[in-house]
Amino acid sequence: FFLKYIWRFASGFRFLKHHCKKIPFMSKIIDIEIIDLRVPTSDTLQGSDPFHKKPNYSCVLTRINTDDGLLGLSVNFSAGAGNDWLAYGVRDLSRLILGRDLEEFIGDPISFYRLLIDHHQLRWLADGVARMAIGSILNALWDLWAKTEKKPLWKLLVDLPPERIVHSIDWRYLRDALTPEEALERLKNARSKRTAQEKHVIQEGVKAYSTAGWLGLTDQEIFETIEDVWDECLDCL
Repeated sequence: FFLKYIWRFASGFRFLKHHCKKIPFMSKIIDIEIIDLRVPTSDTLQGSDPFHKKPNYSCVLTRINTDDGLLGLSVNFSAGAGNDWLAYGVRDLSRLILGRDLEEFIGDPISFYRLLIDHHQLRWLADGVARMAIGSILNALWDLWAKTEKKPLWKLLVDLPPERIVHSIDWRYLRDALTPEEALERLKNARSKRTAQEKHVIQEGVKAYSTAGWLGLTDQEIFETIEDVWDECLDCL
């Protein structure tokens, strides 16, 4: 038990020692904007399915600003009416990180996660809207971190040492399926394929998700949508 926490501390210290030269000064979080965006897709039944018969495709855009001009973004989707709940949750929780130094998050992401997820009163809300709101903030913080490194977020994650990735995960509800030790071994074993996989992503891109089979479309419109995707030289299933 004791050795496990010594290993966690050491992995975090090694990361800070390696990266401290890359961060010339402290970035302070000075403003958090929450933007409620909604599109009236229910007018044409775009995005509908048997359970979501009249959704208005919406999202909450979270923008975290620092005093040195960095901007971290996250997008959290909803089907319309829940957007105001989500926006309020992000706005309320954001007070916990306003005024904090970004380097605190970079040094120990899991502490920021627990600051939000384990709030002594708000944790009673458990899953659902609360987790979505927390995810909005955390994703924007990860985006900020990537921008301090001048990398897209996927590249930041690819370049992180396996120990650092494992240290950034809350394992309390994952251990029955995967332990930190097993995850670390898998990540280390996969690093031999890293160069080839990264080259493939840069050249080919990553798979994107799109849906054509909404209730508001006729079969002919669905076929035409798929053909439009093929015409753009994209594969489509």
